[in-house]
Amino acid sequence: MRLGIAGYHRGFELKEKIAAELKALGHEVVDFGAYELAQKIKDDFPRIRIAVVTGHDLPEYRRAASQQGVDRFFCKGFVGLERD
Repeated sequence: MRLGIAGYHRGFELKEKIAAELKALGHEVVDFGAYELAQKIKDDFPRIRIAVVTGHDLPEYRRAASQQGVDRFFCKGFVGLERD
């Protein structure tokens, strides 16, 4: 089976580990950039909804995601940060 995978920053090492395991199982793994995979999915399946969960809540990230076909952009909190 041909599978697409994407990730960046802290998810890079996990993405590489998952890709290696999928290849060991006999799958073809195509590595995409963070938002390139969203565009590819939208091209092939225009009715599908895509959400991104990230720790980067900057306008340029939201804009890039939207331009590549991402429907929802969620910014997650960081584990371990204390609030007053």
